Amino acid sequence: MRDKRSEFSDTLIAEWSMKKSTNDPATLNFKIDDLAKQNLPRLLDIKEKVDLGGKLSESDIRFMSQVIHYSQRSRFLINQFPEWQRFFTELLHLHGEIVNMAMDNK
Repeated sequence: MRDKRSEFSDTLIAEWSMKKSTNDPATLNFKIDDLAKQNLPRLLDIKEKVDLGGKLSESDIRFMSQVIHYSQRSRFLINQFPEWQRFFTELLHLHGEIVNMAMDNK
């Protein structure tokens, strides 16, 4: 049986794959690829950790800060391509869930 983590990750990556096109700027493709294939799995690992009552490590906190910073820097590109807004909204929602759960775990 597949867990929620796998389903969520697969859904976002599938959407990314379908929306990726040669018309998008290379920079946006690179950012989306990095977020979908590298950052999203780590965020999901961190979410699983806090869902199980774990606390964020210094490394987790640095990583999550980098994801937010990376997303903010990408905002101008996302605004140019509204089809990506759901992907980034879901990513930021996941980030928020992690932060809220981590605060409850303190």
